[in-house]
Formats: sequence, C-alpha cells, structure tokens
Amino acid sequence: MYYDRVNIQCFRSFFILGDRRGLTNLDTEIHTRQRILIAAEELFSKKGFEKVTIREIGKNANCSHATIYFHFKDKKNILEKLAIAPMKKLLYDLKEILKRDDIDSKEKLMNICKLHLQFGLSNVYLYKQFFSTGFKADYSEVFSDEWDKFRFDIYNLLFNDFFPNHFKTLDQNQLILNSRLLHYQLHGIIVVHIASGRYFLKEEGDLIPLVEQAVHNFILTSKPR
Repeated sequence: MYYDRVNIQCFRSFFILGDRRGLTNLDTEIHTRQRILIAAEELFSKKGFEKVTIREIGKNANCSHATIYFHFKDKKNILEKLAIAPMKKLLYDLKEILKRDDIDSKEKLMNICKLHLQFGLSNVYLYKQFFSTGFKADYSEVFSDEWDKFRFDIYNLLFNDFFPNHFKTLDQNQLILNSRLLHYQLHGIIVVHIASGRYFLKEEGDLIPLVEQAVHNFILTSKPR
C-alpha cells in the first residue's frame, strides 16, 4: 500500500492531530495534502473507491471539501497520487523479473503472474480502478497524468516486449489473443476473489493453483522460444 499499515495511525496522529506550531505556509500546505492522502487511503481501503465521497475524505482529514479541491482536481486525482508508489514498485519488480537470466521464459511468466496476483490482493481498491478503467495503448498517446503513463509502460513491457520475444505461435495475432486471454483469466481470478470478500494475503496460496493452470493453458498454445 502507499502507506505502511503498521504506521498509518502514527502518520494520522502527527499529520491530522499533530501540533502545527512553527510550521511555515509551505509546511502547512504539505501537511494538509498529506492529511488528505492518508485520510483518503484509509477510506478507500475500508469502503472501496466508488463508495467514498469527497466530503467523507474531508471529514476524515479534518478539513473542508473545498480545501481538498484546492489540492486535488477530484477524487480520481487523489487515487492517482496514492497509486504512484505501488505502481513504481510494480513496474520495478516486473523489470527485475524480466532481467533474470537464470530462469526460462515459462518461469518468468509464472513469476509475472504471481506478481500480478500479489499486487491485486494487496492493493484491492487500487487494482479495481487500475485494471478496470479504459486505456488506449497507443504509442502516440500524450499522457495527462502518471496513472496512464504507468499503465502504458506496463502494457508496453509485457505485450510489446516480453510476450513477442519469449513465446511464439504460427500466427503473431494468435499470440496477442493468447496473451490477452491469460490476462483476462488472471483478472477474473482476482476480481472474483475480491468480490467474495476474502481478499487477505494469507489466502494468496489458495489461488496459486488457478494461476498455474492459466499459465499451463497459455503454454499449450504459445511455445516458449
């Protein structure tokens, strides 16, 4: 998550309830922005992104909704800012898997799929928005925010680099279809599990056989190079 769960109450005590004496105007602005982000992250985690309102965030952050709009364009903008750290880590971990030369293509794919699963289960509210909203994967895309930039980088790394260079089919279009089908299967596993209300990391192991089967199905139709 964007903030360590163990320390979030400490952050909240300092930023939301702490003594502001000695703070400059700039310090106060940063202080307020952090309070809003922490409050929003708490609410998104408990209720889900869709069910949280700006007024609720303001109440939890001990500020007015007008103050929130001074710092952020809208609720989606708050989510995008919260997403930066998890997205950076996801992209970094993905690149680390692809750089390894001690494992073959199949094992790399399995590690990527497990990473996908871990991200979905540990960032529930973020995952649903990140992978369920529309995205145009176009090289000419002019990105208006870091949100779509991260999505583009991940899409490009997987579908335009990893899959074409590590797997082959008789028809390149078939490889694209196979890789998308694998993605949809993983997405379905995570979304159904989240919908069941049992999305705790301790249950991740229960889903691994499903992920392994999805990878196995992909390998049957897309041979490693």
